[in-house]
This record gives sequence, C-alpha cells and structure tokens, in this order.
Amino acid sequence: MKTPIQWLTHARWFRHGMGALVLCCAVLGFPGSPQADAGEGEVSNPLPMAGLMTAYATHEAGKFQAQADYWYQVARGLNEAPIHVTECLDQAHLDYMQRLQLNADQYQARYDALALLGSQAYNPVIEPEFFSAEVTNPYFPLVVGETRVYEKQTLEGLEHHESTVLDKTVWIQGVECRAVRKIEMHAGVVFEETVDWYAQHQNGDVWYFGELSMHYEDGFVTDIDGSWRAGKNGAKAGIVVKAQPVSGMAFRHEYAPGIAEDISIILAVDVVAESSLGTFHDCVEVEETTPMEPMEIERKI
Repeated sequence: MKTPIQWLTHARWFRHGMGALVLCCAVLGFPGSPQADAGEGEVSNPLPMAGLMTAYATHEAGKFQAQADYWYQVARGLNEAPIHVTECLDQAHLDYMQRLQLNADQYQARYDALALLGSQAYNPVIEPEFFSAEVTNPYFPLVVGETRVYEKQTLEGLEHHESTVLDKTVWIQGVECRAVRKIEMHAGVVFEETVDWYAQHQNGDVWYFGELSMHYEDGFVTDIDGSWRAGKNGAKAGIVVKAQPVSGMAFRHEYAPGIAEDISIILAVDVVAESSLGTFHDCVEVEETTPMEPMEIERKI
C-alpha cells in the first residue's frame, strides 16, 4: 500500500508527465478546439489537450488491467491438475503478451482519432428540454413495434440479427429515451442480446444514451461487457446519426473509456445504392470504427 508521501510523488509525476504531453501536442499541432454543432454545447475544460491525456491514462489503465488478468489466470492455473499446470501458465503468459500488444494498438488508434475529433475534452451539454423519445430521423426512424431482421451465411452457419423498437422508454440524464432490443444469433444459438437507448434532438440528430449488453454461452449470461449509461461512471452520450450529414464529418457514438468508444466518419453523401430490394437515392456512406478494436472497420450505406 502506498504511503501518503508515495501517493503525492505519484500525483506530481502524473502532472509533470501530462504537462510534457500537452507541450508535445502543441508542437505537433493537434486541433484543440471543438467544432460546434447546432443545438449542442461544450463545457470548458482547463486541460487544453484532455484528449491526448485521456488516451495516455486509458493506455496505463490497460496495462494494469492486463497484469491483473494475468495474475488471476496464473492463480487459476496453479489449481489445475498437475499435468496441466505448465500448459496453463504458458497460456497465461501468451495471453498477457497479446493483451499488451492490443493495448498498444488501442493507444495508437486513440491517438490517431484525435486528428479527426480534436484534442479537447469530450463533454457534450445535455439539455433535456431539447430531446424527445420520438425518433423520426429518416436515416434512423424508430417505429414502436417494428422488427427488422438481417441475416447472412458464414462459415460457422447462419448469422441472424433482429432489432425491435420497444413500447418502452427510460429516463437518462433527464432525457426520455426509446428502448430498442437487439438479438444476435449464430447457427440458431443466442450469442448476444442488447437493449439500446436513443433520443432525438430537436435539430434532428439521433443521440445514443447507453446500452445493456448481455453475452451468452451455453444459454447462460457470461458477462455484460460493453454496457454503459450516460451520466454514470463518466460515460457520455454520443450521436449515432446526423440530421444533416456532411462529407468528412466525424463524431463519437458513445464515450466510456475502455468500454464504449465507437466513432463515425461520413465518407460521402447523396450516394445511390443498388440492392436486391431496389435502387435507393440520397444515401450516406459511413465508416464506423472503435479504438478498442483497431483492426475492425465497418462501412455502411
């Protein structure tokens, strides 16, 4: 356990380290001021490079989490049958090294994202009187009772996704939000079930206020990783769909460091999309990514 003197020394080191990061960021020319959107505001923050500092802090947290997971895995391995102990310890070391590499990749991805989002703190102002649970944005309409089903054939079998708009609302940060249940099945077995909460700003933007995400294995809930709710433990609401998308625009879907960090980039507007269902005009092409999975990039129209 750290003594008060040790804690003070650690705090001083952190402040000095952050100061060096701010100086480097200024020299490199990272954008530091937010791009204001209609109907939104930003709370001023005394740290001009809070985004860079947050990336660093999250990276450090990831290293400590990797160490903790490693030692828990070692503890479990030591209690296996003697013939399996060495194998378990080797696997623990391999998993640890892979986790450290992923953590480094995530740090780089968060750093790269600053060029798109700016290095200022992400702290959107939520004014409940400007939001509604009635989501009518033409790119993301939520009609109560409507269920949409998406399927594709994979090497592992049929992948089935369904999304149902529930006749249910919840209140988050004073905002009434519409609940949407999503179920993901692989080869007929439920893999994940989520409940998402959305609200529409009076300017037409659709905001995302959180989700409860349940992952299943053998019919049992194994974890709720990825769950978050705006206003709890520092989590922030984000925008999933813009009312007036502009090519090159980038914005956060959600923000809970280490839990939910999805980002959207508008690649093109006025897109014409061809599909088996027909031809669609005035579409928007979007790239979705998350620093938590640096190699995963989705493009949607």
